[in-house]
Amino acid sequence: MITLASRLSNIYTPRASVIPYIIIKGQIFFLLGKDQKSGDITDLGGGVKQYESALAGAFREFTEESNEILGRITPNDFVCTVALLEKNKMSVVFIPVDKVWLEAPRLFEEKKKHHRKKSHSEIESLIWFSES
Repeated sequence: MITLASRLSNIYTPRASVIPYIIIKGQIFFLLGKDQKSGDITDLGGGVKQYESALAGAFREFTEESNEILGRITPNDFVCTVALLEKNKMSVVFIPVDKVWLEAPRLFEEKKKHHRKKSHSEIESLIWFSES
């Protein structure tokens, strides 16, 4: 089911994520991660805590997985968001971002190099993928 992301504030799913996207010259690019253990391409999300809505869990997980490279973001930071909901098992929030986010992979790598504290992230690197 496709829905407005705000609807997820009243829904619980065990797993949730955020996928930023940008449109450049008519082509859509999605920001995804490379999993540290498996090397698989993955979204930026994880398990939702029992007290969280799917929407809150998605943004918390995104913040953790991205190592807060662009600060703590919340659903209120984005006006036009859409979400996919898979039979109350998983939710994915797609957020439109501006060109400053194109630096996310580089910023992620820099933060990893200079950050001594153990990260919550299970992501090895961030990568922009085109829709094709």
